[in-house]
Amino acid sequence: AYARVLDRAAALSGDSRVASRYLVEAARVSRRLGKAKAAAMRYREAIEREPTNDEAAHEFRDFCVVKGKVRSLLAVLERRAQD
Repeated sequence: AYARVLDRAAALSGDSRVASRYLVEAARVSRRLGKAKAAAMRYREAIEREPTNDEAAHEFRDFCVVKGKVRSLLAVLERRAQD
């Protein structure tokens, strides 16, 4: 429920940096609850909203390494490098 509140706050935020921070926190909550797919989706969205968000990128990297999601990680890193 808390992760959904954070998602909603991100959606309502007019500031991409603030939205990205909410999404990172929502991803952390999802990880703690064992919801890997939801966590990955939120990390990706956080990076899309703010490509320079190092916190989101580092946490997503760590998440991908633990989960063995190398392709997902490469796709996000490539997009981030383009921005």
